[in-house]
Amino acid sequence: MTTRWCNYCGDIARAFKPRPGGLCNPCYKMDQAPAKHVICQMANVLQQVSIPACIDISELKRRVAPYMESRREFYSETGRGLYIEDEFSEYWTAKATKGTEIGRGSVGMDVKAENGDGIDAMCVIMNRNGSNEKSLTQNFSVAGAQLDQLFDEGKDTEALGLYLTGYSEKIKKVREENSLKDLFILAFVSTTTDVHAVCFQLFEDRILSATSGGFVKGGDRNINANGFIDPSEGNVKLYKSKKRLELRLNRAVIASPHTVTLWSLNPAVAPVAEPPA
Repeated sequence: MTTRWCNYCGDIARAFKPRPGGLCNPCYKMDQAPAKHVICQMANVLQQVSIPACIDISELKRRVAPYMESRREFYSETGRGLYIEDEFSEYWTAKATKGTEIGRGSVGMDVKAENGDGIDAMCVIMNRNGSNEKSLTQNFSVAGAQLDQLFDEGKDTEALGLYLTGYSEKIKKVREENSLKDLFILAFVSTTTDVHAVCFQLFEDRILSATSGGFVKGGDRNINANGFIDPSEGNVKLYKSKKRLELRLNRAVIASPHTVTLWSLNPAVAPVAEPPA
C-alpha cells in the first residue's frame, strides 16, 4: 500500500491497491474508461473558480475589515473560530457587486450583481477536517413526506432525485424571475485566524445529472450525492431527519489559488482595506 499517481488523470491516489494500467480507483471503476472519469470531474454542478469580475475584492475587504477589527480582541483572547453572520455576507456582496439583494427567505440566489450575475452568499466555519453545512434546499411538505418511505425502502436514487428536482426548480425560478446570467456561490470561509472568499460557479443544467453515491457508510439515514462537487473540495448529502440537501466544504479549498484572504488575525498577513473611491 503506497502513494501513487494515476497514469491517466494524474490525480494522487493514496494507499490504493494496484489497478490495471496504473489507474486510480475512480478511473478504473468508471467501466475501465478513464475518459468518462475525466468528463465526470469536469461536469460537476459546482466548480471552484476565481472570484468573478462582477465582485470588487477591494470593496469586500474594506467592509469585512471593520466588522472583524471590532472583534479582534475577543478572538485573540478566546481562540474561538472567526464568525460572520449571513445577513452581513449578503449585504457586503450586494455592495461589492453594485447589485441588489433578492434573496429574502428561501430564494436560490441572494444577490443580483450589476452585470446580471446571480450570487448565493454563504458563511461557514472551517474546522480541522471540513466546514459546517450550507443548506441548498429543504422540503418538509410533499418531497419531505415521501422521503421517509423512500429511505425505509432503500430507494436512495429516488430520494435524492426528489431533492435534486426541487433544487433545480428553485434555481430555475430565481434565474427566470430576476433575468440572471451566470450563477455563483460565494462562500465566506472562516478559520480560527482568517476569513477567506471562496467562489464556485453553479451550472444549473448539471443539477439533474448528479447521481446517488449510496447511503453514507455505517447507516441508512443520509445519502451521498455524486457529481455535485469535486470530492477534494467538499461534499453534498441528503439528510433524512433534516429533510435537507446540504453542502459542506473541505479544507483544501482554502489552499486553492482561486481563494482570496479577506482578513486575518495576524497583522503581518492581514489584507489592507483600501479606502473608498
